[in-house]
Amino acid sequence: MINGSTVGGNNALEAPETSAEAFLLAVRKGDARAVSTMLDRDASLIDTRTDGATALHFAAWEDHAAVVDVLLDRGADIDALDAEHGMLPIAWANEHGHMDLVRHLHQRGASVPFQLAAAFGLIDEVSDRLREDPTVLNEPRGYGTALHFAALWGQPSVVRLLLDAGADPGLPNANGELAQAVARRQARPDARDTMLVVERRKNEIQRDCVRVAEMLEAHLAAG
Repeated sequence: MINGSTVGGNNALEAPETSAEAFLLAVRKGDARAVSTMLDRDASLIDTRTDGATALHFAAWEDHAAVVDVLLDRGADIDALDAEHGMLPIAWANEHGHMDLVRHLHQRGASVPFQLAAAFGLIDEVSDRLREDPTVLNEPRGYGTALHFAALWGQPSVVRLLLDAGADPGLPNANGELAQAVARRQARPDARDTMLVVERRKNEIQRDCVRVAEMLEAHLAAG
């Protein structure tokens, strides 16, 4: 489940003790020039991991697009998984609510499973995948189907696309919840499943989950 409970590491940026720590500090501060200079001196830093996550994960978490581009241009693995949660850098960006960077990473070639494309609001990707393979529509992945993921993250346009394509709103997710129940819970001010997103994005999710819940309830009522 993408609920953002523990990703992102410590917010405190402590003084570095090693070249790897200095590199990660520059990444997290968004100092693209320093990151580039350090990679000129030691290209192996591109593979640095801290707490099981790559530099690209932390750049995505901190919303540093310029650093993301430096890392990718130097060969960083855009589809690397963090060791603890098995999450992609693009998912870390989403967890913190950096939607412009989510779209940027997708444009740079990030591979996104169908259900996560729904979660991230990548509607063109969702539409393309459905044309290529309609069987993915109600296929679960961990937390649930694409409809559950879109409901969790407040993606009304994706929800409408999925429903029009024949998504089944009566399917429960891994927790036994319907997508409608997920959206209603996420619409509350005390929603906890996306607790790490920045406040602006949190407000968007809350607002849009109201719309999603209404759409799903109307669809269920229509039978």
